Amino acid sequence: MKNIWVPLILLAVLASCSLFRSRAELYPEGIIFPLSQAHTLSFEGEILESLLLRDGRVFLTTHEGCVYAMDAGEPEMVWEFRMHSAAAGPVHLGTEHIYSWDVEGTVYCLDAEGSLVWEASLSEPLSAGGCEGDAHLYVATTAGELVALDRATGRTVWRFRADDEIQCEPACSPGRVAFGCEDGNVYVLHADGRPVGRFPTGGAVRGGLLIDDDRVYFGSFDHFVYCVSLPDLETRWKVRTGGPVDGRPVLEEDQIYIISRNNVLYCFARKSGTVLWWKHVPARSRFYPQVIDDRITAASRSARLVCFDVQSGEDRGQFDAGEELRANPVWYAPYLILAHFDRNTGQGRLSYLKKEVKASVVFATTSPQRPNEEIQVMAEVTGFFQPQYTFYLTRYLLLNYGLYYYVPVQVGGERQVVRDRSEVTTWDWFPEDPGLYVIEVRVEDERETASSGAAFLIEKGVSNETG
Repeated sequence: MKNIWVPLILLAVLASCSLFRSRAELYPEGIIFPLSQAHTLSFEGEILESLLLRDGRVFLTTHEGCVYAMDAGEPEMVWEFRMHSAAAGPVHLGTEHIYSWDVEGTVYCLDAEGSLVWEASLSEPLSAGGCEGDAHLYVATTAGELVALDRATGRTVWRFRADDEIQCEPACSPGRVAFGCEDGNVYVLHADGRPVGRFPTGGAVRGGLLIDDDRVYFGSFDHFVYCVSLPDLETRWKVRTGGPVDGRPVLEEDQIYIISRNNVLYCFARKSGTVLWWKHVPARSRFYPQVIDDRITAASRSARLVCFDVQSGEDRGQFDAGEELRANPVWYAPYLILAHFDRNTGQGRLSYLKKEVKASVVFATTSPQRPNEEIQVMAEVTGFFQPQYTFYLTRYLLLNYGLYYYVPVQVGGERQVVRDRSEVTTWDWFPEDPGLYVIEVRVEDERETASSGAAFLIEKGVSNETG
């Protein structure tokens, strides 16, 4: 009976050891720096502050009054729709339809392919953004009215007048709609237009609201970010920032992100409002930040895109676009899509960026060198994960056809594999004969492949004792 414990103990030890074995690292996902431009797509007009992504398409509105749908995976325009006049706000994506509106007061409802479903004229200028509720589309006028339109027909169902102009995109929750106002209040209404109440702040409320469950999050020009309970309009928390806040909040898991007008991206704990971290962005921004896996990117009215770790706020990379950014970035793997505008041509442009993948061959010594001298060959790579390297060598003789004219002639047929595929990034080369050599490296990982080559001259010298 005693002997039975020996195999049982051995099995237990083996099982415990397996628990502590290191797991294979997963291939990195999401945005990975450095980035390089893969494609561009131009369009007429200046983008109106927002890129939206759905079902593999990027949607945008231009100041001139055109709605575009672009393919997010290829630089192709899918469709365009032109309004009667300049756009009053960015396009809004509903559950089934796409909405846009112009400064003359016309609201347009489009289907997924850009065809007009209905058109409604309110005969007064519209401002800010809109949102789709359970039964209504809500839009705001420059006179300070929130207008509820029937989603199916565009018919005006009710109007509510605030005490000042509305420059804040409303937000919807089941049975309710909320919006900020220049008078410093956040108004909350029932879906039938009856007031629930208002929440006062010390400054104008612009940019947009975020509703999560029974709480609404927003910033104010009084330098505070607020979390307010919708049922009773009581403050759950408020936090002072370094400047007015007119950015739109973004929620990701248990954290709230928002950019203030003093060019700072803040990360708050959703429940408590604790500032978890904050980082400067290059310039003023009303663009909302984009969370991509464990990273968050932020664009501003500068050429530089910045990226931070969502938990710690540590820098994770930057990209210099070379010209001012005009909207939030959007992510559609493997592309990060940015928007630009060229004032000289009047054209907007989308840049499709992806992880930079490249390989190069470098030498520890300069060319030329003598025979029988050690030359270390190294592979330098960008954008690979746990790569494998294969080194190749091809020799050429240089035949002289004049005083300064040489023709390389390959020696020995096909290129030679001098180091088979491995994780080793270097190869120590001892060339025995003069000639022009081409050393190549092929780099591969689970998803990416790249090759590169470089030439090196080995020649006899007057001081070369072995030659």
